[in-house]
Amino acid sequence: MRFFASSFAQAEDIFCHAAACAGVDTCFFPHQHVRGRGGRSIGIRTARLGGPDARKCVVTLSATHGPEGYAGSAVQAACLAAGMALPDDTALVFVHGVNAFGFEYDSATNEDNVDLNRNFVSHREHRLLTPADEDVQALLTPVEMSEDFLNSLQSRLTGLSEKYGYTAVANAVTGGQYQRADGIGFGGTTQAWSNLVLRQLMSESLQRAEEVIFIDFHVGLGDYGEPFIMSFDAPDSAAHARALEVWGSAVACGGEGFSAADRRPDYSGLLVNGLAEELPQSAEVMRIVAEFGTFDNFSMLGALVIDRWLRYEAPTPLSAGAGILKRKMINCYHPDDDSWRQGVLKDGVDIVQKAALL
Repeated sequence: MRFFASSFAQAEDIFCHAAACAGVDTCFFPHQHVRGRGGRSIGIRTARLGGPDARKCVVTLSATHGPEGYAGSAVQAACLAAGMALPDDTALVFVHGVNAFGFEYDSATNEDNVDLNRNFVSHREHRLLTPADEDVQALLTPVEMSEDFLNSLQSRLTGLSEKYGYTAVANAVTGGQYQRADGIGFGGTTQAWSNLVLRQLMSESLQRAEEVIFIDFHVGLGDYGEPFIMSFDAPDSAAHARALEVWGSAVACGGEGFSAADRRPDYSGLLVNGLAEELPQSAEVMRIVAEFGTFDNFSMLGALVIDRWLRYEAPTPLSAGAGILKRKMINCYHPDDDSWRQGVLKDGVDIVQKAALL
């Protein structure tokens, strides 16, 4: 399907071609520490529709979690190709391939197993792992992998929730941790390369902006094929009220998509929060994470567990069984379903267009 790629390299080509057809240049920031397949240079690419002095900027980001970039990149290319009529004071800024290593090698984490969406913290001090954290990490980092184990995750986590409480376990699974480098949700011990590059980009390109809307594209949460928008502005803020006004029922206000507990995990180190720190203090900021629903939460957690197992425990070269697990993991982020992909393009372009016209 048009705009959807089957590799990071192809996604880059599609993005660059769409930018060229829109009459805009792309900038390339090569990764300083890793290379791609066959030794090729990989990194972050950007494009901008609209002038450098635009009062308002809508910043879209793709591939924060590697293979989630198949969807986010497709939306960005579709936006470039859509010929959007932007207000004179508005610019669209496209940041493509945030986690270049993960996109290239189909991993949600970067070259150091860092979840970039937990990396935007001070790194000066972090809380120690709690007993709940330690038990969750022990569960989610198996040496052996099987379908039976993946199918048991829900019941095992339910058991831990009965022991420690739902909130403690939910935070241990998805909130971020900074102690176990080979674990799930590792936020790193220092700023990752992508973090540094993104901060520099925001600092240099958005200093004249009076209003900035960040839209970080992800997949997983929400009903299959449906947009699921999370506002990370304060519930009583003007930015959150505007998000509700623009995107309506697609905006999750509480714990929808997580559990009956009706609250989100306590995420730490979110990318959209970190990038907002680089803006002028006077700028109005809206922080949005736009998800496209794929499979249930335990399937998506299973994809993270497989991803980590492939990096640290799987045989080299991959066995037939490990190869099947890898394809299962990738399909969670990039469903082989034309109707799903068509919906992502339609809804993704609509999300960006509404932000631009806000």
